[in-house]
Formats: sequence, structure tokens, C-alpha cells
Amino acid sequence: MPNFNFFFQPLAFAFFRTHFSLDQHHPEPEIIELYERYLADFHHYGFNFYRSQYNRHYDVVWKVFLQQHDIDRPDSLTEYEQEVWERYAGRQGLWEHEQRLSTLADVANRANAGYTLRFKPKHDPFSNLMTASDMANQMDREMKLRGPSDHQLAEVWFNTSFNNPPELQHELRQLPYREYLQTEHWQRVRAAIMLLYGARCQEEGCWLTGDSWYGGNWETDIHVHHLSYKNRGNERFADLTLLCQKHHTQWHAHKNDPAHPQERSSTPTCEDVPQVIPPRIARSAGRISSYLHRFLWNLSNHTVTR
Repeated sequence: MPNFNFFFQPLAFAFFRTHFSLDQHHPEPEIIELYERYLADFHHYGFNFYRSQYNRHYDVVWKVFLQQHDIDRPDSLTEYEQEVWERYAGRQGLWEHEQRLSTLADVANRANAGYTLRFKPKHDPFSNLMTASDMANQMDREMKLRGPSDHQLAEVWFNTSFNNPPELQHELRQLPYREYLQTEHWQRVRAAIMLLYGARCQEEGCWLTGDSWYGGNWETDIHVHHLSYKNRGNERFADLTLLCQKHHTQWHAHKNDPAHPQERSSTPTCEDVPQVIPPRIARSAGRISSYLHRFLWNLSNHTVTR
């Protein structure tokens, strides 16, 4: 069975510092604060994705196991069946995946705790103890600390994380589109976009009111959509967005939208595709709502808090 599980690294501090030219506007302590704020957010977004990825891996392995062993009472395995399951899950990499998820939970908690202890304001901005002067100073500090936006960070991270050599790009572009969507390259791209957008549809109304689709079916409920096919095989962040099934269907039904690539004689260019759904990265987009916890299996003592 295909077993595409992906794990990503954040931007390195040296790259973060130089790429955004932070030395021109910020002293060393502020650069460190901006980076640690970025790390806390990246690992939080990441763990939400990794937890859902593990749940998906577990469900697939469990369903295949039940089918292969003709088990119709999954809630009451015999001792022998339980031993068989433990060995089977181990061969499918499930326990190794579980251990890695546990480690990633610790990383996310440490990143958040480190940022909270070192940099979050000592005063509650809505507290009566904070004077008008205190509030003005804090707002001034926030303005001065305004580094790269979440959208800029996401775009730079994605575009530096995906750089296929020309030979591989050519090979991927020659594949029929349906085959292309099954490649490890596309599955990794899809995972990265899911992580960055918190599995939230980016259509305006859906993005504002909808919940994350981490608890749904990744294959049918949420789709990574090409805004442009010109970089197929080496997509750039601006080429892609995330849409729920309803809005993806509406997009392709739009009279100005080009046909799917396998229905066209040539690959559509960037100009062919109307850029009407701007990518959005907001801090709130990565926060899983409380209702989703009914869908997500939580590791014991490994819940990331923010």
C-alpha cells in the first residue's frame, strides 16, 4: 500500500535572517524574537498536520489488516489477533511513526513554551493594571517588530523546500495528469500546502467560517488546486491554493476556468487561469477548533497547547 508520510523542517535561522534582510531594521534580540515566534507557529501548524497524518496512516493500516485477516469484530480482538496486529502494524511502520509523532509533540511544546516564557508581554493588554502609556509602548513595539508576514514566510519556505532538478521536472511533466497526482512529489507538495493552510479551504466565505478539514477524508473533502499549471513538476507557492470539494467543483465549472490538463491539447499558462482566490495565511488558520478533537486521536500526554 502507498505510505507517503512527510515531515518538514522550518527555515534555518541564518537563512531567515539574511533572506528578509532583518539586520537592516532590527537589533539582534528582536531578530531572535521574530525567529522564535516563527518557530512556535511553524511547529504548531506542523504538529496539527502530523497528528492528522498519523491518524490517516493508522486508519489505512487498520482497515487493511481487518480485511486481510477477515476480522468482523474489531472492538474485541483475541489475544492472538492482537499479537498479529502488533507485528503487522510494526511492519507497516506505524509504531515508528507513532514514536516520531510523540517526539514532534515535544518539539512543538518546547518551541511554544520557549517563545511564551521569553517574549510574550508580561501584562495582559486588557488588564486594568496596564496604563495607557504601557499599551501605547506595547503597540509601538509590535509595529517595530513587524517582520515578514505569515504569507511571505509560507511562500519562501515552500519555494525553498521544493526545487526539483530539470530532469525530474521534465519526467513529471510527461506523465498523464492522473498518474502525476499519485507521484511522491505531488503527495509531498499536497502535504505541505495542507500544513501551511491548516487544511482550511481558502475560498473567502469558507475560510472565514469553516473548520479545518483534518477530521475529514483527505482524498475527497479537501483539494490542492492548481491556479497555474506552468510549473507542473516544480510548483511554486503562488501556483496553488486549497479548496474544499464544493468550491473546487465550482472553480472548474466556472466559464473562465481552463479545462483540466488531460482535457486540453496543451498545458495552460499562468495567464489562462483567473487569479481570483488569493492565498491566505493567517495565524488563526492553523488553530484546530475544539470540535475537531472529536475526530482526532490524541496521544496520551502529548497534546500541544497554545
